[in-house]
Amino acid sequence: MTPKARADVAEQRLLTRRAHRRSRRALFDQVHSLRKEGHSTTAIVLQTGVKQHTVGKWLKCDAPPERRPASPKTCSPHYFLDYLSRRWAEGCVRGRHLLSEIRLRGYTGSISNLQRLLAQRRAEESKRSPPTAVDRQVETSPTIALPVAPAIDPTTGWSITPIVAAALCIKPRGALTKKQAAKVDVLKNGWPDFTIMRQLAMRFRGLLQNGDIERFASLA
Repeated sequence: MTPKARADVAEQRLLTRRAHRRSRRALFDQVHSLRKEGHSTTAIVLQTGVKQHTVGKWLKCDAPPERRPASPKTCSPHYFLDYLSRRWAEGCVRGRHLLSEIRLRGYTGSISNLQRLLAQRRAEESKRSPPTAVDRQVETSPTIALPVAPAIDPTTGWSITPIVAAALCIKPRGALTKKQAAKVDVLKNGWPDFTIMRQLAMRFRGLLQNGDIERFASLA
């Protein structure tokens, strides 16, 4: 699946979840409105289609109760969270190494799902860990600019993967969709290195289109 296709699927899932929450909230409010009007539980069930035990539970609450998350399946890296946490503590932090290990234990998901989980772990540890002497030296260097946080897709709320960032780095602004343009803006604001690489890519693209071979030396 291409990065664009994955982004479209993620957006569709997000929109579906939001629509479901709005629909559930509307039913919850309807149940309470009908009870205030004096309707019995049976009448509320018939009018709303909500199950009787759910109506009884909702009438005891001021807001729709949060649903318990479903138990993770083997297609999710969270199913192997205990094993991954132990291997992480042992120093194994490479995504492909961990992928091969949990696949032997029954993992059926993709490497991108695993990489997202590992990116969250790295972000959490970077917040907890105090800066080392090397970190402080890098932070004070005038020639290196480090991002302060992972680049987050404004549409899905997920981290923008390196593969997606690389694809967007070489795509001209005029060829970007609105969603892709939003990702590029996030990457440029948070990752100065991305801005530099994109500028070089656009210069290289312009030289190729113009056939100006002699100016290739200026990119070296």
